[in-house]
Amino acid sequence: MIVVDSSRSATEEYLFFHLDGCGITEVSLFNVFPNAFIERIPPYMNTVITALHKNTIHCSFCSDSLYDYIGKMLRDNSYQSLLAQKFSESFEDQCIEVVRCSYILEAKNGVIRRLRTQKDLPFSEKTYEILFSQWKLSAINKRAKRHRDEMYLGKLSFGNELLRSFQEIVATVEGALGFSPYNYN
Repeated sequence: MIVVDSSRSATEEYLFFHLDGCGITEVSLFNVFPNAFIERIPPYMNTVITALHKNTIHCSFCSDSLYDYIGKMLRDNSYQSLLAQKFSESFEDQCIEVVRCSYILEAKNGVIRRLRTQKDLPFSEKTYEILFSQWKLSAINKRAKRHRDEMYLGKLSFGNELLRSFQEIVATVEGALGFSPYNYN
């Protein structure tokens, strides 16, 4: 179950609970969080939710991006519609893409802010838009190549795969720009 609680602050807080018969029930969650949104989580999200819940994702930017994505997804769709959803790739791959796109957006905004204030960058805003699209594609291709090259290792844990994919996009962008357009933890 996920509890989306925005009663204590302006931002939403995402809390995950495993209903296992040890005292935590759907009713008890409604009693503890009367003003919160509470929803069941489809089984295909288990790997990602477990990684978030057990803190095996050692990057706050990645965790925050995933909490936001999954929280909004659960808030905006019923459990039944989520069960019926089909992804063109696995949910884990979809989450990696969400983190990649979140970083691209934040990095691009950082470059545009720098361009508007310091005017020390060599290209226009439109050119950077194109470059970021190319860098994203390059990071996707590097990940695919890494998967082919390391196929003998089997499947990595979601946390490790996410972190490696995130580091690929960061290295691609920072290597091309020569500076860090967005600082994350």
